[in-house]
Amino acid sequence: MDRTFLDIQATARKICALDNQAVAEFIWQLRQDRKLTTLVHALNEAAYESRPDARAALDHLGFV
Repeated sequence: MDRTFLDIQATARKICALDNQAVAEFIWQLRQDRKLTTLVHALNEAAYESRPDARAALDHLGFV
């Protein structure tokens, strides 16, 4: 496994562990840092490659 896969997988798992309030704060912070688009793009690519953690993270963030 390459490092990118492991980073996305770890990030996806962390997102799935957040409660709704923490998700809202996480999204707000990413928007402020202008990193939300980058994260969603990376998760979309991983989900397209059939990585269930990435799909679950997108669902949890509300980006279905």
